Amino acid sequence: MHDVLRRGLSIVLACAAPAAAAVRQGPAPAPPSAPEIEVSSHAPAEFAGVWDYNADESLNAATGKPEQAPLSATQRGRGAASSGRAGAGRSGGGFGGGQGRAPDIGPTPEMLRASRDLMRDLLEIPESLTVSVTPDSITFSDDLDRRRTYPTDGSRHSYRLGGSAYGARVSWRDSQLRKDIDGDFGFKMSEVYFLSKDARRLFVILRVENIRRNAPPIGADRVYDRVDPAGAAAAAPDSR
Repeated sequence: MHDVLRRGLSIVLACAAPAAAAVRQGPAPAPPSAPEIEVSSHAPAEFAGVWDYNADESLNAATGKPEQAPLSATQRGRGAASSGRAGAGRSGGGFGGGQGRAPDIGPTPEMLRASRDLMRDLLEIPESLTVSVTPDSITFSDDLDRRRTYPTDGSRHSYRLGGSAYGARVSWRDSQLRKDIDGDFGFKMSEVYFLSKDARRLFVILRVENIRRNAPPIGADRVYDRVDPAGAAAAAPDSR
């Protein structure tokens, strides 16, 4: 099943804008050519239904291992050290400044904390999702008592999650739903949703834009299994 998800991710990266830019400087590289595999076509209404998180198939983007696998003591140590360096160091392409001015100071502790808190909230794993679709919007409800309705016309709207605020633009692109998120201090994240060929699995690709060169990706490749198999058959084909 991991191969299916990886092929789906290749389609996302080829057919949509890159999920995240690894570096904030220079022109963006051209997207890779679309792979020679069949791309399933689904109407938005087929995304509606109740979905259960598949912990065995959902992967951490940085490690390629199950998303809920605990970090080793060595990995936890590296993460803490890296966070400390990011807060104390300098960043040539940081969050402001320019040539001919005083050297840029890297992200302040406040910036790091705000971005980290928002990222933590946005990447929290819903164990179940209930998706409702109308011609103009999509609504996600989860087991964490969070409910968000997003217009799907690509317009930007503001939302709050816990103590954090963010903006989002959501739109349908072929048979995929894309959500582009922005927050304070340059935070950017993307979410791409698509279905398996039989519409019984929902794949969610999450990527946080990483401003550090050559850093591992931040995010997850999630799999959800449909709880109501009849939902796919009942979806209206002309609801786009």
